[in-house]
Amino acid sequence: MMFDEDTQTLEEINRKRTELRRSFRKIINKDRISRFEMDDMFNGL
Repeated sequence: MMFDEDTQTLEEINRKRTELRRSFRKIINKDRISRFEMDDMFNGL
């Protein structure tokens, strides 16, 4: 697999996933979906 200069490091990917989790949590809290269900969704990422 070829990687170019702007390949994301694992830390950057994890940080972005954390940011996504925070934004999803805000949306999900409005819909009152449990955090366990949210974590199940992210297990596939």
